[in-house]
Amino acid sequence: MSLEELITERDLDAFRARHLIPTALMALLERCVHALLRLAVGVGKSVAAEELLLWLPLYERFNLVIYLAPTWNILNERIARLHRDQPEFAWMVVRPRPREMCGKLNEPWSAYEVASCSTLAKEELCRKQCPKYRHECLWPDQYKDIEGMSLVLLPEKHAELNRALVPFLRQRTDQTRVLVILDEARLLDAKFELRLTRAEIERFAEAVGKARDSRGAISGKEQWLADITRLLTASEAEFREGAFSFVPWLHRHAFSIQKAGWRLYRERFRYSGFDLTQLAWSRRDERWLRDGDFVFIARPYLRCHVLLLSASLTADYAGHRLGRGPVASPFERTRFLHSASRILNLRNRCGADRHFKANSSRILDTFALLVARNVLEGRSTVIIAKKKSKKFCADYLRERLAGWGIEVRFLVEDASALPATPDPRVIPVLHYGILGTNDYSEYESAYCVTSYYVRTDVLNDQLHEFEPDTFRVRLGIRAGPDRRRRVVIEQRAEGDRERLYIGQVYLDKLEVDPVVQVAGRVRFMTKAREVVFFQMADLAREIPGCRDVHSLGELRRELRLPEAKDVDRWVQANRGRRMMDEGLTAAQAAERLGISRETLFRRLREAESVKTHIGIFLYMPFDTPGAAGEGSA
Repeated sequence: MSLEELITERDLDAFRARHLIPTALMALLERCVHALLRLAVGVGKSVAAEELLLWLPLYERFNLVIYLAPTWNILNERIARLHRDQPEFAWMVVRPRPREMCGKLNEPWSAYEVASCSTLAKEELCRKQCPKYRHECLWPDQYKDIEGMSLVLLPEKHAELNRALVPFLRQRTDQTRVLVILDEARLLDAKFELRLTRAEIERFAEAVGKARDSRGAISGKEQWLADITRLLTASEAEFREGAFSFVPWLHRHAFSIQKAGWRLYRERFRYSGFDLTQLAWSRRDERWLRDGDFVFIARPYLRCHVLLLSASLTADYAGHRLGRGPVASPFERTRFLHSASRILNLRNRCGADRHFKANSSRILDTFALLVARNVLEGRSTVIIAKKKSKKFCADYLRERLAGWGIEVRFLVEDASALPATPDPRVIPVLHYGILGTNDYSEYESAYCVTSYYVRTDVLNDQLHEFEPDTFRVRLGIRAGPDRRRRVVIEQRAEGDRERLYIGQVYLDKLEVDPVVQVAGRVRFMTKAREVVFFQMADLAREIPGCRDVHSLGELRRELRLPEAKDVDRWVQANRGRRMMDEGLTAAQAAERLGISRETLFRRLREAESVKTHIGIFLYMPFDTPGAAGEGSA
């Protein structure tokens, strides 16, 4: 990838004023139906989104704006700004079911949800059995207030569960010119493949046949039943080429159908109507049979203007997931970096799962040195690890630092315990995959102490879900002599070059995106920071200032750190000297330290003649009792 533009802190304000103001974003949407705003963490996507959502001319061009975010942290920021500015247009937030209020009704509610029978649950459980309905809980009727709304905010999970969310909201609000804003666009990572069994379709058809509304039989349902019959008797070729209608109007009778199906089959019934409508909208080359079941790709139904906001989503990946080819991405080759940031990538396989356990002491000793240096210099630190390794890493680092007389507290889970301003001795431990939080934007350092990689089956599952089983070609992942993980073909087939290209796009998305996202919480691209990555990837393509080191020793030399064993010896020498100054004999001091008298004298001679960059540790508070690094001589 050739770099088109590098934006530093000197250019950032001008970039924001030119490209991230509402008029510029509106001009982009006028030029492109599907657009991607690919900007690094901290550049200003969130502020740009808020300003756009509050801009009245937006609602003159689009009479319905749907804003989707992956987490409530992000949504709550937008909601707080709307409450503060009190805009003139109508807006609402679609809330999730308040499970904590459901009490004993939560379990039966969950059973209805699994069966896609929420409409029935609202009637049978909320309206008939819940004492909080209408007085304390307004959730079941929230869609009644949606007509005429200009802005609807909701979690992306709604669009993942209901791929027809956009037409549903369009119909409910009675609006036609629609803009969907996907903040972070995690919806594109969801699994799009749907599988319908013959048994569940047959049960659904029987429920449709027996359903009655308040006026008797549901008129027009014969077309749905005819389509279902044609589907159940179709060959694979007929299934792929069939023009099924499954028109959405039937969903107006969802309550009657769900009631009939539940009466017939209880938990074995599933309301399949929404999935069948998705089948009718699916591409014919993305349907196939698997063991007699019907499989198809239900992409998000986004036949409207779409604005994607993401730090590392690429145009190729977004286009492939949406099935539309590369989307317009004006900043695809623009990169951001603070000129004073120091960014290193430890490009070594020892941080991978299969190697980490055997190398954990060497790895964590090196990062303990970095943390110790930061504490002594008054710099704040964030540690990053795989979720399953967070506690192990925190416990090891805490014990190692305590052995050097440095007491620190690691926050592994409880982000609410973060101090109001970063404290060098309180160190949050984050995991890969975290996003949408600004709690760490003032921390000065971020260190990845484990690597983050995906298995080949994860890559294959996500990449191949758009292809019939018989067309799928298994991909593998190999690390070449340049220590970069690459996609390879494990079986030969036509179109290898295209498969390798898109496979590498997916691998980078799955592995590089989570790493850059979590380290980006400290805003290293827009503020002066020190960051150490731990990936076998060419991160310089995403982070122009990133430099590779290939071993722990090279990392220590680059950062002018001693080896941990040298610090152990230094600490032992200083503690031994203090004990002897307090009146103990050399033999007594050595015994307390757990070493021989001869070793103590050797340590003292080494401490007096040391000429390495161990000097950064000269002011360590060596007041912790006991030996540091015992047995590491």
